[in-house]
Order: sequence, then structure tokens, then C-alpha cells
Amino acid sequence: MKENFSAFLALVWPADGDFDSPLGGYHVTPGDPGGGTKGGVIEATWALYVARGVVTGTLQDATDPQLETVLRADAWGSVGDALPGGLDVLIANGRMMTGHYAAIVEQCLGWTGADVNNSIGPNDMKRLGGSDTRTLIEALHGNHYRYLASLDTWGEFGDGWTRRLVAARDVALHLV
Repeated sequence: MKENFSAFLALVWPADGDFDSPLGGYHVTPGDPGGGTKGGVIEATWALYVARGVVTGTLQDATDPQLETVLRADAWGSVGDALPGGLDVLIANGRMMTGHYAAIVEQCLGWTGADVNNSIGPNDMKRLGGSDTRTLIEALHGNHYRYLASLDTWGEFGDGWTRRLVAARDVALHLV
């Protein structure tokens, strides 16, 4: 739902500066494979949108409106506006946190093997729209948690990831 993009931003950019708030400025977290980050946008994603002419300059100097533009295009993407309320915020958060999040979505929808292509396409959108939103939110939350817990970086980042996952699930359920 288009109107829920602001709820997504409020989740990932809380006023207290937690999670991926741009209040933390540009930073490189040791051990984070995403490299430099500002406002939840990593260097590789920023470079992609600079190359596409969507934004200009460096990530270090990015303004909040530029970061918001990239998050709307990348994490919210073409599916955010078309998803049921709550599911939109949860999926955008997942896409922002995890490069393989679309595969997690597809597995929750029952796809297996070659049908899992890490891209949310028209068939996925039909299944998402025809599923019970609350049940799907809980399933996605659990599968994302299991995926993150399987990563080598879980020991270092697991507590923060868990807080973020719980916050996203709670916001998503509130929006249903």
C-alpha cells in the first residue's frame, strides 16, 4: 500500500537513531559484509542508483531525501505499493536487511527448487494477495529469523537483528 511507505521509514529510521536511522551518519561496521552504510543504504546499492541517474554524489554526503528515494526504489520497490497493508512494510524491511529476502518470501509461498529465483514476480504477487496476511507475516518473520541465525555473523549482529525483526513484525501486524 502506497500510504504505508511512511510507516516503513518510521520503522527503519526511528527518531531515537536506532536501526538504520540516518542520524547515525555514514559508518562502516567491522564485520558487516555490506560495507559502508548510511540510512540503511549500502555502498553497492548507492552506486547502482547513482549509475542509473536516480541520485548523485557520494553515500557519505547523501541527504535524507536521497536516501528515501533509494529506499523507495530498492527496498519498497515495485511490489510495496501492491502488497496488502502490513505485508508491504515487513517485505520492504526484509529486502532492506537481506539480499536474499525474495527467496525467503518464495519459500514461504510454497515454491521449491528452480521455482525459487529470489525475485518477487507476478505469480508470487498472486499468492501473496491470496494468502492470510497475518499468517504470512508470522511465517516470514520466522523464516527470516532462521535464515539470519544461520549466518556466520549471527554472533555479532544477532541481538540487533532480532530486535529489528520483532519491531518489523509488530508494525506489520498493527497495519493489517
